[in-house]
Amino acid sequence: MNVDVRELEMADYDLLENIKTALHRLWKFKMVVVLMTLVGLLASLVYISIVGISVNYRSSASIYSMVYGSYEDSTDGVKVMNTYASLLGTSNVCERAAVSLQDTGINGTTLKNMVAGGKIYLRGADSKTYGYKLTLVTESDKPDYVEEISNAMARAFADEINDLLGSKTVQVVDDANGV
Repeated sequence: MNVDVRELEMADYDLLENIKTALHRLWKFKMVVVLMTLVGLLASLVYISIVGISVNYRSSASIYSMVYGSYEDSTDGVKVMNTYASLLGTSNVCERAAVSLQDTGINGTTLKNMVAGGKIYLRGADSKTYGYKLTLVTESDKPDYVEEISNAMARAFADEINDLLGSKTVQVVDDANGV
């Protein structure tokens, strides 16, 4: 492979000339460029004022099925945990969580509505492929109490499953963090 230095220098020079020519032409149409920039900025401001900007805050807590020293009990806990994942929106779980959220003013009905509206849900619950870990996710447009709700609902769900099993198989291992 034979490289001609003169060809490379000419290619670089041509590229620089093309950039210089393009900038010179743009400068001739500077009023058009400024006008189009202002129109784009105005259109974006109108869009934002009509549609608005929404911010969602999300927090999650991890729930595991594990019994120290007993693989069989852990496996049974996984089956129950995944099978009864729909218990999350029940009055028992929501009221139990509301007790620990008394200071926030959030009641069981509010939690139940959040579950029904998809703002609180379990990720990883699948009846076909059982997972040892469920993630309870809480979403809200307000950052107030998102972590507290996740932690309270995760503990209430784990306690409800444990009451069904009559053991301490299901545990909250990772508390909610981050907004």
